[in-house]
Amino acid sequence: MLIAAMVLGVIVGVGEIFGGAAGWVQGAYSYYDDVDWWVIAIIPFGVIAAAGGFCALRKPDFAAALLFLSAIGNFVVGLIAVADYGGAFVLFLPTALLVLAGAFALFKKWGRLEEDK
Repeated sequence: MLIAAMVLGVIVGVGEIFGGAAGWVQGAYSYYDDVDWWVIAIIPFGVIAAAGGFCALRKPDFAAALLFLSAIGNFVVGLIAVADYGGAFVLFLPTALLVLAGAFALFKKWGRLEEDK
């Protein structure tokens, strides 16, 4: 379960970093010169998710907190983007659910390795 949480965190984090950066570059060099705030907002949540994925094996409690923080941030930004733009939440829901699944995999009752007594 630790490996699954690590893979989920790293893949979602790196995907959000590159997706947000690509959207920012595309918006900055487009005809309209308009970059939506929610495109840039996924970059920090991607960094948080990737950091949680990278430290899942060494510090699972800290990694679970980082993944949970990224999932909640994605969900909140997605809800606000829906209020502003309508269909933008579709981009945030899968990443929020995947990172939330990684966080649940790290919690003790969801399969984290039991510590020696």
